[in-house]
Amino acid sequence: MSFDIEIENNSPVEVFEDLISNGNLVYVTGFDEAGAIFFDPFGLLFLNTLTAIEPGEGYWVKVNNGVELVQQGYAISNEFTVNIMENWNMLGYWIQESNTPELAFAELIDGENLVYVTGFDESGATLFDPNGLPFLNTLTSLDNSYGYWVKVNEAVENFQYPEPTAVVTNTAPRKINPDIIKTNVFMFVNGTVAFENADYTIGDMISITTESGLLVGEMEILKDGYLMTCPVYGDDFTTDEVDGALKDEALVFTYGENTSEPVDISFNGNMELSKVDLTFKNIPHTFSLYQNYPNPFNPITSLRYDLPEQAQVTLTVYDMLGREVTQLVNTTQEAGYRSVQWDATNMNGKPVSAGVYLYQIHAGDFVQTRKMVLLK
Repeated sequence: MSFDIEIENNSPVEVFEDLISNGNLVYVTGFDEAGAIFFDPFGLLFLNTLTAIEPGEGYWVKVNNGVELVQQGYAISNEFTVNIMENWNMLGYWIQESNTPELAFAELIDGENLVYVTGFDESGATLFDPNGLPFLNTLTSLDNSYGYWVKVNEAVENFQYPEPTAVVTNTAPRKINPDIIKTNVFMFVNGTVAFENADYTIGDMISITTESGLLVGEMEILKDGYLMTCPVYGDDFTTDEVDGALKDEALVFTYGENTSEPVDISFNGNMELSKVDLTFKNIPHTFSLYQNYPNPFNPITSLRYDLPEQAQVTLTVYDMLGREVTQLVNTTQEAGYRSVQWDATNMNGKPVSAGVYLYQIHAGDFVQTRKMVLLK
């Protein structure tokens, strides 16, 4: 959160007096040149490093129950400026009218200085990546009284928000899964996804869990194989239970009953973006060789087989005397659902006569034989 006023008695004890008196305030944190600063309303006051609430600064405020906070003070003008430090900063937004990140930080973007902007609202953590695909940004509006994390490459003196020049269009609300605990420790993930022999629906969610199975994020499947940016939440150290991913804990991506091929990504909680390229394969559980189709056939038929694991595969056609007619497959293949066609020719490419033929698969230790009928 942030304030667009100069508060005369600006100590956290005074600013958050109502929240403290009813036991609602848990913690307040800020960020300045020295790094993170902290106010514990029920600890020893001389141990608090956050001692003043300043206009133009952003603050993390944790409460037990949502409430509207009202304060009085002298309004700061739209010409108010702040200094931005190299790397991360927590800025307030003091302009009354909302603005898009693209316009609010146009000067920083044009100078290739802006790295990321992150926010936090009722839906959870949001991200603006000035160098990414615009439709993957979840932070689309800067609003009065909110605070934002802003990362820049180089320090900026006397930064001033420009006057908004257009009405900010409200975006569709994001889907919220109540099973995900939205903490103040997070990172972001987006990327692409491919499905092999697996059905999927655009708009469905890919679950992100820890190795212990704790749900810590969800990515929406978009058109053209894109995955929407989503926050991945870490453990909140102020609670007794583990409610998010731990530092360096591996992340697992699942869709339905399928788990993506291994992705080397672990939780870091640095508020930055990691990209993933996921592949979901519908893998058979057992080796199988199916009846050819069509059967009887003339002159082409399809032979299907399943591989639950990588194997050296041979698929051979024999006549009824056991003589080899042709070999359709002789190679190492990955797990999956396979198919090959036979055009009723022998190993020399010449048509074979009508009759009954055998086809046999060898895949590791698996061997199976079936019959098929060629008509002329």
